[in-house]
Amino acid sequence: MRKYKFRGHDVDGWHYGDLQHRKTVLLHRVGITIENRGTTVFYTCNPDSIGEGTGILDINAKKASDTTKEIFEGDILKMPDREYFHSEIIGQVVYFNGSFVLASDPENIETCSKWNLYDAVHGERAYVIGNIMENPELLRGNSNQQSNT
Repeated sequence: MRKYKFRGHDVDGWHYGDLQHRKTVLLHRVGITIENRGTTVFYTCNPDSIGEGTGILDINAKKASDTTKEIFEGDILKMPDREYFHSEIIGQVVYFNGSFVLASDPENIETCSKWNLYDAVHGERAYVIGNIMENPELLRGNSNQQSNT
């Protein structure tokens, strides 16, 4: 059984751990909890930054224990375009219809080009070039309209 892992961003950077919602009368905080030496630390994260780990490693990972190379929801990947040999496809990892996909235009997920994430990484050699929180400009101007799911 796979272990679920989440990542979230706050002012101090990225945190990896369990997803947690904390509700009070006036506040609803979403964040990541990390167990460290018998204590639990809660980091309040930007809700838009939180993404689930896919369990798939970036092709640039040197070994299986290189967890910084795990692909998360919200990561931006690049892969060669097999149809137009001198171009590349850039997309964002999203959860769609029960699986993780690489979507060329996540804002229009129903109609944009999509590739199964495992096939994109292992078959098409897609690799991480950034994430939607720190590099949103990487997705601008990407408009490939052929669907491959």
